[in-house]
Amino acid sequence: MIRLLEAGFLEPEICQQLAISHDLSAVENYVQTYKNVLKLLERGFTTTEVASILNISRRLVDSYVPIIQEHHPEILGGHDSSHCHDGDQAHKSNSHLSQM
Repeated sequence: MIRLLEAGFLEPEICQQLAISHDLSAVENYVQTYKNVLKLLERGFTTTEVASILNISRRLVDSYVPIIQEHHPEILGGHDSSHCHDGDQAHKSNSHLSQM
């Protein structure tokens, strides 16, 4: 689904392309979650922190990492996003979501 988004398809088109039927609201939810993951990783959060902030599984965040590396390599900047960053990174709060 997210690879279709990165290929330029809009949410209604993604619904039509999927082998297993998803309604538009489900696709929009997946897309928004992916965009939030992108924004948080871009801000320097680790994959563990992103999962916690968004209340999603670490496995889902990890599944997005190869897609992000392929389509947005500048976001991960060559570092392993699963490792902890400086102490100030660990103190970021959920308030960043309000800016998304």
